[in-house]
Amino acid sequence: MALTRTNNSGEKPLIKNPAIIVVNFLLVGIVVLFLAFSYGYFAFKNEDWIAFRLPRVFWLSTLFIILVSVFLRKTVQFYDKDNALKLRIHVGVALLFASAFVVCQWIGWQQLHSRNLHLNTSTSVSYIYLLTGLHAIHVLVGMVFLITAFFRVNKHTTSQVNALIYFSDPIRRGRFKMLATYWHTIDLLWVYLFLAFLYNHT
Repeated sequence: MALTRTNNSGEKPLIKNPAIIVVNFLLVGIVVLFLAFSYGYFAFKNEDWIAFRLPRVFWLSTLFIILVSVFLRKTVQFYDKDNALKLRIHVGVALLFASAFVVCQWIGWQQLHSRNLHLNTSTSVSYIYLLTGLHAIHVLVGMVFLITAFFRVNKHTTSQVNALIYFSDPIRRGRFKMLATYWHTIDLLWVYLFLAFLYNHT
């Protein structure tokens, strides 16, 4: 018999946690930061602006980061259904796709470097490195969150009793909600940046 209360929609209640408000404000700040830098990317074209083809691997990294969101989208649903196995699988697969994204970004930077497109080559190249590097930092932070979530799920669902306690905690559900929201934001930012790069370098 489940010991968790559910609302009319069948979902476990989400406690109003101040941390959720803080995270939302941080996400808004991240979005504003990227919009400000991307404005500079569009607005400050000068005589040293170079048009060049983007590394093709950026297409692959875009696919990988979209798949991160696809898998994390289901995590809250699996938490509500007390499905530890699918929760672990989806968090783990999301982590693998996030890792693949970072690897693709690194390969892309190496390809730019091999074409003599360095950080100080021109304004256009500098912005590519700046925006992709800044975004990669936020991806790495998100990967730390994913690793933490993965090991916590493994740790707290080793027995039926522990799993019952784990899935009865609405605060933990809120953490998965925040995790998914963070990654959706980072994913959408990359899609936005990638489209901006394509607009200027095709």
